[in-house]
Amino acid sequence: MTIKVANIRLFSAWMISIIIHVTACFTLGCKNSDQPKDQPPIVGVQENLISNDCIVVNLADTIFKSDENEREVVDTEFISRELSEENYFAIFIERNKKSKYYKWLTNFKIDNFEELNFNFWKEQLNPDFTKNKHDYKFPPELPRKWCDLNIYKDAYYLYAPCDWGFDSRVLFTDSLLIEFNMDDPFGGFILNVRKLDNNTYEFLLQDSSNEPSLLTVHMIDWNNQIAIFDNHHQNENYRYSLKIGASKAKNFPIIVNYSKYQKNHEFQFDAIDFISLLAKKSPTSKEKIELTTFKDSIRFIEECRKDEFIYTINYNITQNTNAVIVSVQSLNGGDKKLERLNLNPDLTHIERCTDSYTVINGSCGGPCSVRYYVFTEKDKPTEVYYYSDYVSNDSTFLTHIRDEIFESLLVRNLENGKELIVDMSDADPEYFGNIDSMYFERGELVLYFPTRDLKSGRKVVNLGPILN
Repeated sequence: MTIKVANIRLFSAWMISIIIHVTACFTLGCKNSDQPKDQPPIVGVQENLISNDCIVVNLADTIFKSDENEREVVDTEFISRELSEENYFAIFIERNKKSKYYKWLTNFKIDNFEELNFNFWKEQLNPDFTKNKHDYKFPPELPRKWCDLNIYKDAYYLYAPCDWGFDSRVLFTDSLLIEFNMDDPFGGFILNVRKLDNNTYEFLLQDSSNEPSLLTVHMIDWNNQIAIFDNHHQNENYRYSLKIGASKAKNFPIIVNYSKYQKNHEFQFDAIDFISLLAKKSPTSKEKIELTTFKDSIRFIEECRKDEFIYTINYNITQNTNAVIVSVQSLNGGDKKLERLNLNPDLTHIERCTDSYTVINGSCGGPCSVRYYVFTEKDKPTEVYYYSDYVSNDSTFLTHIRDEIFESLLVRNLENGKELIVDMSDADPEYFGNIDSMYFERGELVLYFPTRDLKSGRKVVNLGPILN
């Protein structure tokens, strides 16, 4: 019997493809424990990339499309891949809108709620904030579910990481901002929401460490729901991130980092030029805004919120000077009060705040410290005290030093502005106004301080002259 050469080649190619295909199924069929539980095997991944009549004849190089009379090379959209005895990894572009990768990347369900410690971090939040009635309304036009977006060769891509702990999603509820990442769901309370213009939104947050933070959402593409998230509480390396509304995720392909048995290095996307992206924000005709860049933006430092007022410290980077801006804003919609304080922004923080004033603590060089009392009353001027200290059990009284005359300690009644002088000539010359402890009792102020011979000194001061 005579067998044509062409038939022999066709039969050989068919046998080789069957052997390799079956071997791949057995060798690569198990799932990566770091990936979602329902991740398909690698053969399934390849089937998402090619049509049903394709036959894989070489996992490392080429995919052939079978036809009655010819075979032709088809672009597989692999960025890189490697097959060895130990592992198979591949970085490829997924464009199939029915792919399960889109399902995983847009999954915001919280499974095993208690096991994920979701309640734990909620309990760590300041209980006072959980009782507050929300006096804001979440902007209805703003998406509540957000996925990470990346740039590769000037195009947008979602990313399915090798280690799914690097997948970060954000969910807004009416009262919480929840982040999904390798630390499980966590986040903070939304204290207030403010719409600055048609493309910019500010969220005042409180996290599990009771630290206030400010998140600004800059919408740069409403059609695709693309936004820049500006977390003012982070440093410059982590402050900005690119997000897309989950409902628009399928508008862009996914770069998949697949590794069967071992963790692979995460794919490195292009560095994002946030300045250029912010330039895409389109101001409305009625609300023209001046686009900000890293060099001329306002850097958030800290906020403190009470029942009636919010105090905020910001730093204008463009001025490049040691000065901060303190703003006082009424939660009832009252006018703002702004104060410019000559303080190093890196050494400045809010020490305490009440509905009557906030205390800004800063450094004035060497052992010098300064406290600014910024009052909520618009016409009441800010008061400044150097080398000052509190009376432990009564915030009405404050001690301070004037003109660096440390032998004279001034005790001030903050309510009526009256002061008296205490002779401290027997104190250690380097005590710089720092009293070891002091408390108010029955009209008297009891002071403990280091003496010149470095022993513990004690004074009792009658405060009668400044009480009324």
